[in-house]
Parts: sequence; structure tokens; C-alpha cells
Amino acid sequence: MKTYCVICKTELNIKPFRIKRVKNGITCSKKCFGKRQKEQMKGDNNHQFGLKGKLNASFKEGRTKNAQGYILLLLPEHPLSNGDGYYREHRLVIEKNFKNFPAEYFDLINGQVVLKRSFDVHHINEDVADNRIENLSIFNRGDHTSLHNKLKKIIRDNKGRIIGVVKLGELLENPEMDNQQPSYLKSHKSKVEGSETTRMNSDSNNSLQECRASEKMMI
Repeated sequence: MKTYCVICKTELNIKPFRIKRVKNGITCSKKCFGKRQKEQMKGDNNHQFGLKGKLNASFKEGRTKNAQGYILLLLPEHPLSNGDGYYREHRLVIEKNFKNFPAEYFDLINGQVVLKRSFDVHHINEDVADNRIENLSIFNRGDHTSLHNKLKKIIRDNKGRIIGVVKLGELLENPEMDNQQPSYLKSHKSKVEGSETTRMNSDSNNSLQECRASEKMMI
């Protein structure tokens, strides 16, 4: 039976029983299917449209984790929460313990003590999901960046291209993400002794060994 894709209008020959089974129109590809689904879930067509918090079936009790591994809490009433009403848990922990820190680190907004935006919270053990107060310290933005830079070393190939970042003796695939498990770039084929991951080229190995040696001296 001749019919048409509801999205791109491509002509299709579909068996009649398949057409009867599809309520919202036939699509010709996954791309068109995705567009159809997106249109169907807009506005009033979405049975959860406008429902927030516990009224929404996707609600996770106000606690979630972002792509970098930081814990976010749903606190729409917080003066510095983001557009979705979430606020980073580690900053909230610091604010609840503000008496343990110098007063110049904080502001008072609408009667609530908040950590100034110019200050960062550092996770001492490098686990950004560990928000115990004993694992947190406050740095200004510049000092915090400098601290993390001291723990990293950029590795470049003989053409000057960045091929990895060494952090605490391990190579990370994504330099911009601090909270990741150690791994090696997949483009290099030789094996690491005692491991199934791959090793950098000889230039990178030398840089890695130098970094590890310097860390041992620091310890």
C-alpha cells in the first residue's frame, strides 16, 4: 500500500496491517522517527508537561549527578541555584558550616549565607562526589586552577598536538574532566605491561616517567 513519511513526505510502500498498527503516522527512518517523537512530546502533547518536582514521574528526589560527577540538589529557593533550580551539594555543605571559615568568603543574600561566586570548593581526595566537610576546602578561583594545574602535565606529540594529560601518574583521555578513571589513548596500539589498556608512543612514555619521578620526589 502506498503511503508517505509523516516527516519528510518520502513515498513508501507499506503493508496495510503495518499502517493500521501505527497510530501517529509512518516514518521512513530513525531520524524521522526521532523528529516525530519530539513533536509529539511538545507542550500539551506531553502528559508531564509543566509538572515539576514530585509531580513529575522522572523526579529523582531532588538529587542528581552531572556529567562531571558533581552532586546537584534541587533547591529552587537557593539564591544561587541554576536555571533548573539545582545547586551543587559541596557548596551547600560549605555554606552550612560557614562558621568554620573566614567571613570574607561569604555573602548574605535574602537572609541566607552563600559562598561567594569568586571562591571554589576543592575536594581534597579528588573525588568530587565525596562532599563530607572534612574533604572540602575553599580556594579563590585562581589558586584553585593553579593547584589542579600542578597535578597535571600536558603531553604533546612531535607536532605539538595534545595527545593526553598526566594526572597523579596516570593518563586521562579527556583533559577537561577531572573526575575520571585512568585510561590510555586508544590510538596507540602497543600494550601496557600488566594491563589491557594501550600505551602512548615512546615520546609520551618518557614524559610519563618523568612526571612520575617528580611526584615521588615531592612525596
